Amino acid sequence: MSFAAILPCLDSPQDPIVFEGVTAEAVEMLTHERERLTARIEVLTRNRDAVARYLDELRRRSAAAPRERGIDAAHRDDDQ
Repeated sequence: MSFAAILPCLDSPQDPIVFEGVTAEAVEMLTHERERLTARIEVLTRNRDAVARYLDELRRRSAAAPRERGIDAAHRDDDQ
């Protein structure tokens, strides 16, 4: 039995979920699929959060860079 036969909502959210004829094997298959999806979601979440931290750091550094360049320029002017 395919996922679409058990959970037609995977193809169309308007289709009803079918409960008839679901075997223990199908339940096991769905349980495995849920675990696989959960693992993928966890990886995607970690990757999203890492990208967000990277972007935050880039923004922080780019905001600080003009000030640092201004300080460097001021010090060079004082040295001359």
